[in-house]
Amino acid sequence: MYLLATANGSQIFLQNVDSKLTLTPFPTPSTAYGCAFSPNGALLAVAHSSSPHITIYNTSTWAKLANPSVLPPSTANGCAFSPNGALLAVAHGGSPHITIYNTSTWAKRANPSGLPPSAAYGCAFSPNGALLAVAH
Repeated sequence: MYLLATANGSQIFLQNVDSKLTLTPFPTPSTAYGCAFSPNGALLAVAHSSSPHITIYNTSTWAKLANPSVLPPSTANGCAFSPNGALLAVAHGGSPHITIYNTSTWAKRANPSGLPPSAAYGCAFSPNGALLAVAH
């Protein structure tokens, strides 16, 4: 089964791509602006407007994981997993505008050397995971 997730207001809608059936939407802590599945489909990250600004769900149970110890400082506008699933990048409005987590520990990684100068609205890893593009 392949799932498609879309953020709409304070809900995430999941659709089975094969059957086109929409599964029961589930609420998010606040207005959701973006979401991303991990490459293996085990996790769904949701970027949203209020604290904790990023919520990660286990897709087997749809249980919310514990919040990372260091949260994005403001509204999260988008998120992306690295191709190998080892990292989760979160684009947000407040400095440093991008937060990167190690997905095995959910520890915040050191800020990259080149930070966006203003609010970040989206992010994407290159196919090999060596680069991170940030829209700002």
